[in-house]
Amino acid sequence: MPIRAVLFDIGGVIADSPIMAIRRYCESIGIPDINPFLGKSDAWNAFMRNELKRPQYDRALEKELEAAGWGEVDVTALMDGSLGAQSGHRPLMIRAIRRLREAGLLTGALTNNWASDPLPNAAEEARRQSEHAKFTALFDAFVESSVTGLQKPDPAIYRLALQELGGVPAAEVAILDDIGINLKPPKAM
Repeated sequence: MPIRAVLFDIGGVIADSPIMAIRRYCESIGIPDINPFLGKSDAWNAFMRNELKRPQYDRALEKELEAAGWGEVDVTALMDGSLGAQSGHRPLMIRAIRRLREAGLLTGALTNNWASDPLPNAAEEARRQSEHAKFTALFDAFVESSVTGLQKPDPAIYRLALQELGGVPAAEVAILDDIGINLKPPKAM
């Protein structure tokens, strides 16, 4: 079957990987990488589904990490510093998305992410929203865990993405994701 659509993860595919930013933060404070723990963290997963807001998320994750033996981790510093300082979208990926659309393929984004708090400066918030709107306009479908309340690798979020792409059959969609477990549900589809 021919490919009719391409579904992109954002972090680690279109933009820098939050996994790498988290790893660098852990190295900077002298603790082992917490990434493996985050996938099992109730606080992290609730934050990705927009069920928990900051600063409650920060405190909840700090308590989970401490209870799991990671010591005191400043989640606010992690979120505002390391993750907040990541660079934007990769220009080559943006060009690739545009070329795919020009070639007649549908494009979609499927990402686990958190809802950003509004910036205190209204002009900066308006600029951020404008940039986000330009970015989302690159896609025929834009599916976010923080908006849907669903999270990869839950098969329901992949079904939603296919629906948002106009019902394209799973066999006709190429999926790019930097985390292997997130590729298992669509492969089974």
